[in-house]
Amino acid sequence: MCYHVGYIIGGFSISPQRYGGIMITEDQIILAATRSYLQETSDSQVTFAQNKLFPALTNAGIRLAKTIETAQDFKKDLANAKNQIGRIFNGKQEFPLKWKWVWIDCLPSPYRERCIHELSALAHSTVPSQ
Repeated sequence: MCYHVGYIIGGFSISPQRYGGIMITEDQIILAATRSYLQETSDSQVTFAQNKLFPALTNAGIRLAKTIETAQDFKKDLANAKNQIGRIFNGKQEFPLKWKWVWIDCLPSPYRERCIHELSALAHSTVPSQ
């Protein structure tokens, strides 16, 4: 089963930007869940990355901790977070596979649960039948 352009699953509107409308992928579901969360709260891509995602990636040993000693260091780290998360959301950088579950765990409960449900549904639809 393929999911087509503009298909809405679990309340997430997904437009397959770089995939030619052929199929919805896991990263699209994760990003759609995150977009939904960001649109419905006061959080932004940058605050999500800076306050939730990057600390969680650091705790998981996936991203190296950066020492912030000065205001200049803080500005540089904030700019890095903004650029990196922006590239992922805009499709200019591939979604890092090793970030998948850490990212999902950073989403608040209702968004995380919907995301996991949709990922599970996608997995069931792509398993070959006998």
